[in-house]
Amino acid sequence: MLDGIWRVYRKDGTYLGVFETRMGNDVLMLDEKTAKAVSIGDTLHMDESHTKRAWEVRVTGNYRDRSTEFNIRKLSDRAERYPDKPVKVQATSHR
Repeated sequence: MLDGIWRVYRKDGTYLGVFETRMGNDVLMLDEKTAKAVSIGDTLHMDESHTKRAWEVRVTGNYRDRSTEFNIRKLSDRAERYPDKPVKVQATSHR
């Protein structure tokens, strides 16, 4: 069950991408490339896409030994969110 869509950052502000949480926002699902760059014990910043929530979380382990799913524990709310970056969408048609 999907719980939220989050913009995820390293603690230093490096943007990692937009990812989903589930299991009561306790499991963060990443793509393979990002999952390889995240380690147990890392602290991440997360800004929810459709609310004003901003959290600091710690990666505590892999969920059920799945390499792209991580258990996370909320450490605190963050007062400041990262600025939303505009997304450029380009549509093409193929005939």
